Amino acid sequence: MIGKCKLCQENRKLLKSHIIPEWAYESMYDEKHRIFQISSDTERGKTDKFKGEYEHLLCQECESSTAKWDDYARAVILSKPGEKTYGILTSATNGAIQVENVDYTLFKLFQLSILWRASASKRDFFEKVNLGLHENKIREMLLSEDPGKPDHYGCVMVAFMKNPRKLLHEMITRPESFHANGHRWYKFLFVGCGWMYVVSSHEKRFEHKKLFLHPNEPLIIPLCPMHDAKWITDYLGLIHKKLFGF
Repeated sequence: MIGKCKLCQENRKLLKSHIIPEWAYESMYDEKHRIFQISSDTERGKTDKFKGEYEHLLCQECESSTAKWDDYARAVILSKPGEKTYGILTSATNGAIQVENVDYTLFKLFQLSILWRASASKRDFFEKVNLGLHENKIREMLLSEDPGKPDHYGCVMVAFMKNPRKLLHEMITRPESFHANGHRWYKFLFVGCGWMYVVSSHEKRFEHKKLFLHPNEPLIIPLCPMHDAKWITDYLGLIHKKLFGF
């Protein structure tokens, strides 16, 4: 299919681009590579062949860039304590997963690319992600591989626990948008993590910046039991105080 690439804006052959990487769905497949889907609209479920949400979005060159970020993020998110991949070292302590030696540029670009791809997508699954003018700003950041500062479209991650030893990997929910504390938020749930983006013209006033990814600092992913998982931002204050003492 020939069309305008959403990222570089050039007319080129477009590939079937995943919005959320297919590896995020792997733990949800059965032995026949099927997945059980529930529609919130019909409240009915079905089991069918599935390869994630994708569409003709990017050209080969731009797809290669996102693939690079996706592969790196897979190593960060799926690494187990004690394993070393890309030099990453993961441990679980003080109610959080801590990942050391994370490449700030690669992982932040992955975070941004998920948010941007969801906004650029025409799939119904992502209809509530509409970045408006921010979509082009993030597109330019991705195109120039500029991750921006930590509080520039920062993402707070929370790991939801199915039990004390297992993450809630078997669920991916439709992204949603909400306002809280004077900011616009977009929230995603995949690979056992909540990904909560702050998209605001005054992000610098966000009071829990320590929970964003920072250069040369460990990535902190607070742990939250599944039965306590509530999408409310005042919970961030409790997390922040518990981890950092203020």
